[in-house]
Amino acid sequence: MFKAMNTAITLHRLKPVVHEVIPFSEARRAYELLESGKHFGKIVITR
Repeated sequence: MFKAMNTAITLHRLKPVVHEVIPFSEARRAYELLESGKHFGKIVITR
């Protein structure tokens, strides 16, 4: 099933929806946003 899912993602060129990219130094804020449920899409934490 995992292989089929990855094939479908590639075939249909699906991209994740990113709500916000947050630096690691603000990781606490990222987790607070996640906990609040006020986001739509992924919350990305970068270095």
